[in-house]
Amino acid sequence: MSSAPPSATAADAATAQPLIALTDVSKDYESGAGVVRALRDVSLDIAKGELIAVVGTSGSGKSTLMNILGCLDRPTRGSYVLSGLDVGERSGDGRAIVRNRLIGFVFQGFNLL
Repeated sequence: MSSAPPSATAADAATAQPLIALTDVSKDYESGAGVVRALRDVSLDIAKGELIAVVGTSGSGKSTLMNILGCLDRPTRGSYVLSGLDVGERSGDGRAIVRNRLIGFVFQGFNLL
């Protein structure tokens, strides 16, 4: 008889909490011409170990999304949960702590990827 724990099943993976969960995230910037909406109601779940790519045309919100995911900025509306922590509402110092402990960055040509 084996004492090894049972392996994870597809059903287990389907019910596991995502590593990253964005729900109805929007980001607005004030400008002289009014409000610029960089993101509108973005919802996204990313599982641990999942590989994704963020692609789109210039001005589509890729950098804004990456800045929110990297805890460099916070959403205007919506929720952002990272590894079970609600980071969307944290202060700048609170986001810095999360960034220091949970996030790694890869830079290319001094641009956030």
